[in-house]
Amino acid sequence: MSSDILTARKGPVLEITLNRPQIGNAASDAMAVELTKLLLGAGETSEIVVLRGAGEDFCVGRETMGKRPPGAPPQRSSCGAATTWYSTATAPSGAAKFP
Repeated sequence: MSSDILTARKGPVLEITLNRPQIGNAASDAMAVELTKLLLGAGETSEIVVLRGAGEDFCVGRETMGKRPPGAPPQRSSCGAATTWYSTATAPSGAAKFP
């Protein structure tokens, strides 16, 4: 596992942290593959998954390092705010639910 994605297990809870705060946790191709593997395997060992971003941003989107000048700050995008999803069995009334 790379240091770009950190994991911690606390009982039935798997915490996954995108760890690239210096560039707004922009997701690289390798991170997308790693995150997909973690999420697909999480159901076998975890009841709850918490996905967060280190620093100020959850995730500004896909990494586009070659498409902006070196040293330029990452642009903010609409995915800077996280949505909380609940399983349909435990969701509070009116909460976002998994499809």
